[in-house]
Amino acid sequence: MLGSPVRVRLAAPLDFIFRISLMPFIQNPAPAPPLTFQSRDLVVVRAQALNAVNGQYRVSLTGTIAVPILGEFAVATRNEREVANSIEKLCLTQLGRSISVEVSLVTDRQSAVSVRGTMVSTQEFTAFKGWNLSDLLTFAGATKGEPRLRSGRGQVLIGNLGVRPGDRVWVNPEPEVQRITILGAVKIPGMLDFAEGITISSLIAKAGGLTDRANPERIFILRANQKLGPFTLAKDGGLKLQAKDSVQIELGSDAQYIVVTGGVAKPNLVEWKPGMTLFEALEAAGGVINVKSIIRLTVPTDPNFKEIKIAFADIQSGKVEDFLIQRGMTISVQDK
Repeated sequence: MLGSPVRVRLAAPLDFIFRISLMPFIQNPAPAPPLTFQSRDLVVVRAQALNAVNGQYRVSLTGTIAVPILGEFAVATRNEREVANSIEKLCLTQLGRSISVEVSLVTDRQSAVSVRGTMVSTQEFTAFKGWNLSDLLTFAGATKGEPRLRSGRGQVLIGNLGVRPGDRVWVNPEPEVQRITILGAVKIPGMLDFAEGITISSLIAKAGGLTDRANPERIFILRANQKLGPFTLAKDGGLKLQAKDSVQIELGSDAQYIVVTGGVAKPNLVEWKPGMTLFEALEAAGGVINVKSIIRLTVPTDPNFKEIKIAFADIQSGKVEDFLIQRGMTISVQDK
């Protein structure tokens, strides 16, 4: 009937029709440029059949990374594929091997996957597409313990599941082996497994006995940053020790010494001489094993001495000037 209102039912909402009209533009957006590496970014390398180069490397302030076997090379302003191509080329030119390499970039902690636990050092990197929990643990070097996956939202998941950005993985540690250290004038100084009931005498026996230069009346125990003693072997040989104790057997005569422990080739008492520097003391103990170590210097007999912490790499490179050390000092070399 003329004049009657006409009701029209649209086949689709107007906003849908509007989106359809824009489809040619939405479906083909301009591709985003690939992210490039900058200083302090984390480069994660995964090479097939060449585990020596696998790992994660922090981009230096000068824009380079140092990869075992291959050396140091520039990565700043390059993207993941370009860095992977560089590594593949180095493998071919230096090792004569054609290796397939994948590289990923970590710039945002929220998008990273982390692996934590006693069996592995904490690591953060971008998981490769399609990785599951077992792939991640293998790459991180976690070969022991029971893994658990916590999603980015905090949910604990069990099983060999896929890994997504923001996930956190931890590995339950195995029971810690308790240790005890004996240094100084014994035939085999070093760290030994602790057993309940072990005494000064039995510990010395495990260390091969005293050397000819030992002073059996000058035995000290370093416990929780306190130096206890002196003890004598004849009178105190039956004294029971505790886990993590460090027993020090002084040298005879008037020799003066320092203690060097931790990540050196030969942890022991080192004879101190006037004018000895920190680097010389470390070399006398066989040298530092890990160049990324932190050096802690204390004087247990001096409560007023303020602990010194310094990166070994800074001493080695000359960034921090080598300095004199004093007698009675304890030098502890620790991983970061």
